[in-house]
Amino acid sequence: MTHRYEKVVKVILNSIRYRDFHKQSLLYTQPINSLIQLCSTQLKIRNFTFFRLWNDLSFSTISAEPSLIKPYVLNKLWQYDLVAIPSLTQPIYSRLDAYPFTAKSIYLKNIQKYQAKNVIVIEHDLHTCKDSHCFLVDLETDEIAFQEIFRQLFDITLFFYKKYQERDFPEPKMFVPNTYSRPTQHYYYNKVNTLFSPYLSLKQHYHLTDRNLDYMHLITLGLASSEISSILKRSLRTVEQTIDNIRYNMNLKTRKELEAFLQVFYRSQVDAYLAKNNPNVIIQQWKDKLITP
Repeated sequence: MTHRYEKVVKVILNSIRYRDFHKQSLLYTQPINSLIQLCSTQLKIRNFTFFRLWNDLSFSTISAEPSLIKPYVLNKLWQYDLVAIPSLTQPIYSRLDAYPFTAKSIYLKNIQKYQAKNVIVIEHDLHTCKDSHCFLVDLETDEIAFQEIFRQLFDITLFFYKKYQERDFPEPKMFVPNTYSRPTQHYYYNKVNTLFSPYLSLKQHYHLTDRNLDYMHLITLGLASSEISSILKRSLRTVEQTIDNIRYNMNLKTRKELEAFLQVFYRSQVDAYLAKNNPNVIIQQWKDKLITP
């Protein structure tokens, strides 16, 4: 099954269709690259890649450097990749440090071509899918102050959502979900499950429902009602009514007030979480758990 997957991907990577996708991806990521270069020079960001993983294991991706996909696939690095698992969501972490030694060496050799040393990931659990924003940076693990870096990169992701609409992008789902048996082969799959859920305290305080909570992260990211409808698979009318109900319960007059409130709240929850949980320590605990008899 894995061989079939690699064969499919090789065809895509070497096709005219893929080269067209490559051009479109560069064009589509140009605005966020410009913002990165202007605002985050101290982070030494070399590349940005967006990865949306659906619960059926299909996925969408765009990258400022799409050629990174090829060595990633051919070396089967997805087998150790946290972004490839829907049941794992952290607000920010080092993607590279989650890999076992051999896979980490392969990944590091690949990214060093772009004068980078690490990959910082900001993730969002959107209920029916997980979004991972991957920033290739020229920073060692011990140079990463996660709370400070989060504050800078989170705002970049907000800008990205203003520009990105999956349904308008060519090849929104590059690979079909049944081309390989990822679940049974993945290093972390069904072994570690942890979702960062920052909105639970709002549920009791404002008498919200579980369905209301499904909307919280999407509203925080500034997504339009049409995008929320597409992601949650609910009608536009239902989405707008639900958002109005949330505003009413929280005594907020406008959608912009609700969005601003949730963004401030989300930042505070991430700060509190990172003050107690170092992402590198958490990942090492996962790895230790998996290799312990």
